[in-house]
Amino acid sequence: MKGAGISHFLKKHINLVLPFAVVFILVSSIMPYIAELFSMLGYLLVAQYEELSMFPRILTRIFVSQLTWMTGVHGEHIVNMIDGMELGNNLMIAGMPMHTFMSTFVHLGGSGSTWGLILACLVCREQFHEKNVAKLSVPLAVFNVNETLIYGIPIVFNVYFLVPFVFAPMVNAFIAYHVLQTGWLPFTETERSWVTPVLLDAWFMSQSGRTVFFQMVLIVISTAIYYPFVRLSIRHNATYHQLERLRASLSVNTKLDESLEDRFIEVQQQNQMRQSELNQVLQDLEHGELELHYQPKISLATGLVSGFEALVRLRHPTGDIAGPYFLPTLREHNLINIIDWWVINRVSEDLDKWAAAGYHPKVSLNIDPIDLHEQTVEQLEKAMQQFPKQVEVEIIESSYISNQVAMDKMIERLVQSNISTAMDDFGTGYSNIAMLARTNIQTIKLDKSLLEITDEQKGLRLYEQLVVLCKQLGFHIVAEGVETQQQLDFLRTTDVDEAQGWLYAKAMPFQQAHQYMCDNQSKVLTSY
Repeated sequence: MKGAGISHFLKKHINLVLPFAVVFILVSSIMPYIAELFSMLGYLLVAQYEELSMFPRILTRIFVSQLTWMTGVHGEHIVNMIDGMELGNNLMIAGMPMHTFMSTFVHLGGSGSTWGLILACLVCREQFHEKNVAKLSVPLAVFNVNETLIYGIPIVFNVYFLVPFVFAPMVNAFIAYHVLQTGWLPFTETERSWVTPVLLDAWFMSQSGRTVFFQMVLIVISTAIYYPFVRLSIRHNATYHQLERLRASLSVNTKLDESLEDRFIEVQQQNQMRQSELNQVLQDLEHGELELHYQPKISLATGLVSGFEALVRLRHPTGDIAGPYFLPTLREHNLINIIDWWVINRVSEDLDKWAAAGYHPKVSLNIDPIDLHEQTVEQLEKAMQQFPKQVEVEIIESSYISNQVAMDKMIERLVQSNISTAMDDFGTGYSNIAMLARTNIQTIKLDKSLLEITDEQKGLRLYEQLVVLCKQLGFHIVAEGVETQQQLDFLRTTDVDEAQGWLYAKAMPFQQAHQYMCDNQSKVLTSY
């Protein structure tokens, strides 16, 4: 199963569902046929089976039962289908029912002489899987329940335990049958439950220590039968278990799974946070009101307003005005075009208002680089076709550098449509000077961080040389972030064309920007 939105841990376990389902369906489908096959075999063999004397019949029953357990099917149920439950009550020797004989001398601790397997595992010094399962099985084996061993080791379909699992109880039956024929073991008709623990079971049956001792001998014999096969299983699985222990000691798989799971949880938390942020932003935009504010650019040569930069603001229902905090969230969810297209249309409307009042300022607007594609350029051309050379698109330097070829194509098309372009925030991050020789951008906006260090000699020289370099390459230069008179005085000693910053004015709504331009022109003209 693949999918970036699914936990590695969950994926790993979901991938097990299909194999499990296939196996379950197959087994469920064939089980009726298996039962039918055994019934047919029973019918075919019952005549020959019933002709057998008691002891061969018991051995046959044990053999079939144990083989059936090896497939994971309850052996007693199968043999009961063949010879019938009534056989369990047939008297065998000295008035001992067959089921008493089986529970007391054959299946010591459960099918397969469970106590023999448990002790064979426990006497081994090494720590291994079988030994751990044997330890866990002891409490249940006391009451003759051995499913933990059969499915935990497992015994089912395990070729290493086929021989002892089948023949240990048959050997017990053979020895017990012949010992009972000697009359050495006493017997009473006391009824006991099949969950009566071994040894106690022997005592209740005979009230004799000889029977208890004999049961212990049978357990030792079963242990001896199992022991070499347990050793064989250990040797075969040694490499696997060593690898598992190495992985456990190094915590390779665990650490990897934990790392992947932690990473998945972290990503899911981040996605949830991003979704919450998006919901909050959309809610703010729905209940608030987008506004376009304009920050003036001043020509250092004339002192007149030469243009404006359009900046997005959000007016909350309370009347508070906030900056474009929502743009990164919309950009992350590929929804930034909603704002970009709104800005394009609003700038077009405001330019139309200025034209009606007899003014034709140049307005620059910020278009997100990921949104500067065919459809957006077409929208720009359509909206600004009546304002030739009055619109400028600002592109962040870092975004331009990361996709210069595609940006140059869009810029060339904008230029053909009388829309100029500017590189915004030049000087931030890792500026690529060589790029200046290849770009077809017309304006360079020097970032305010460069102006802030001009109070130091090196910073001042750097700014001066950048201006000289850009001028020699034919760029129009705008200084951003002018906040003090000292900075303005310095800029007047350079070839910077325009200045922009709080020293002149902050971004303001259209009506205030229009009034600012009118007042600026009146003031400048009056001074002349």
